[in-house]
Amino acid sequence: MEDKQLLTGFRRGDGEAFQLLRERHAARLWQLARMRGATESEAEDLVQDTFLAAYQGRERFRGGSTLPTYLTAILLRRQRDVARKRSESHSQLSESLPSAEPGDPLERLRLREALSALEEPHRDVLLLVSVAGLTSKEAGDVLGISDAAVRQRLMVATRLLRAHLTDSVEEENHALTPA
Repeated sequence: MEDKQLLTGFRRGDGEAFQLLRERHAARLWQLARMRGATESEAEDLVQDTFLAAYQGRERFRGGSTLPTYLTAILLRRQRDVARKRSESHSQLSESLPSAEPGDPLERLRLREALSALEEPHRDVLLLVSVAGLTSKEAGDVLGISDAAVRQRLMVATRLLRAHLTDSVEEENHALTPA
């Protein structure tokens, strides 16, 4: 069943349509939340809160954006609230940055460090396009910026991420070279 058909059922309050939409989009939202710094349990809570808010506001969703864009915007707002609370309690983003995928722990550490080194506007664009799979237009809708601004930030973020990862590898290679 297509998202548009599910959306029609979802707007009517059809629990089965809601569950199917949740199954289709929850993993991507969870991964995005984790990549933006949420712990596993926070990511689970954020996804749950996102779908609860979407369900409660289902009659207000007019379809001006795609469902993934709508859900991502809700998730980002919820996560900003959590981050604000975390900031107030002096938690550090770097302590909670997750790995993107299972694999080499050193690679995950490099990626965490590189992502944490990016400024939030660049990190958000990179994660929305690369992890959440949004188009630059959809990412712009979520962030309230133009498609061109998304593409520019994505270019800068990619360049900065690549530079940070390259520097990290070079530093490790230098440290391993006997004097």
